[in-house]
Amino acid sequence: MDTNQPPNESPASRAGKRPLLAGPRGPAITAAFCDALMRGLPKRHAAAVAGISEGTYHDWRRRGEAGEEPYAAFMQRVYEAEAQLQDDLLQTVKHMALGLDKTARAGERLKAAQFLLERRWPQDWAQTKAVELTGADGGPVQTESAKPLFTDEQLANMTAEQLEAALLALGAEEGA
Repeated sequence: MDTNQPPNESPASRAGKRPLLAGPRGPAITAAFCDALMRGLPKRHAAAVAGISEGTYHDWRRRGEAGEEPYAAFMQRVYEAEAQLQDDLLQTVKHMALGLDKTARAGERLKAAQFLLERRWPQDWAQTKAVELTGADGGPVQTESAKPLFTDEQLANMTAEQLEAALLALGAEEGA
């Protein structure tokens, strides 16, 4: 398993072990993960490229956000990689929009950059559409509530046979 602490070990037996991220493979894992992010891969795929599981990444993220080292430094690199990719894509869009890129495939490159921005960071870049429902003549939508056939008290006082008969009657009524 590729987690930095095997699940079958007790906390006492893990004492003194160096975390995977702090070990000799740590810098290579961080670099591979961040390079994959810079190519636009989602974090779950970046984790696979770096040789760790998605669960390990989420554990490291949680620990890094809590300020625990070396995970905090790892997360700082992750944030920097994502920010750099966004900046690179924005520069591409900017150059295309201003006509600074005279290549024949400028339109295609612009669409690709927009696609990555919209899909990778939808909270910031996705196009949103609002839908408003209205009733007749633009008024509110009218709704109706069905009146219950039995009150809670009536249901509580029914015998099993009465409940069964009521259910059969409802089923027959729905099928009619």
